[in-house]
Amino acid sequence: MQTYQKPLSEAGRNSLAETILRSAALLRANLTLSQAKQLSDYANLVARWQAIVNLTAADTPIRFAKEHIIDCLSVRPFISGRRLVDIGSGAGLPGLVLAVVFPNTAVCLLEPSGKRARFLTQARLELGLSNVEIINERLQKYRPQQPYDTIIARAFGSLPYLMGNLRGLTRPDTRLIAMRGRVDPKEVIGLDTNSRKVEVVSLDVPGFDERNLVIVDFCGRVA
Repeated sequence: MQTYQKPLSEAGRNSLAETILRSAALLRANLTLSQAKQLSDYANLVARWQAIVNLTAADTPIRFAKEHIIDCLSVRPFISGRRLVDIGSGAGLPGLVLAVVFPNTAVCLLEPSGKRARFLTQARLELGLSNVEIINERLQKYRPQQPYDTIIARAFGSLPYLMGNLRGLTRPDTRLIAMRGRVDPKEVIGLDTNSRKVEVVSLDVPGFDERNLVIVDFCGRVA
């Protein structure tokens, strides 16, 4: 059975905030001290909830920050627009992290699991993230009232599957960002068309051997 370290003390959270602050600077994703503390509190909240619902394999708040929060901060330079949806948000990755980084961006966390959606709701309250909305729904059934500027997904199925289930989420200027380790060239073939442009961007993220983003910019008529 997985064990999870007790939540950090106030001193521990402050120390973790400093670690997050330094790591963000290395990624050129500079944070304020207040934002770093919010992210430290987020890692601590995950620790508290781990006994209730399985959110992550990381067994300490520090490891969660290094393996997940820092990774999510690496996408900051590629985010644009005022409306963002995180597909299959899970523990809030990367959506909750980006909601802290971009307080003026409306962030939707789309999560099919009821237990994880309840965690996300509690996280929104405790972290004071008024810019976050949680939708407990599967991607295949989700139809928003209006499309998004940015769609992001971390470790969510195959790219063809993701692309095939975006009806109602996109418009001609929408950007899709798929966070990946190694990119399978077979998944990318055929994605670049007259109505969308595809780019694979390699990232240098501390603690990871290989991190890539598959970025799809919609530029024509969409379904």
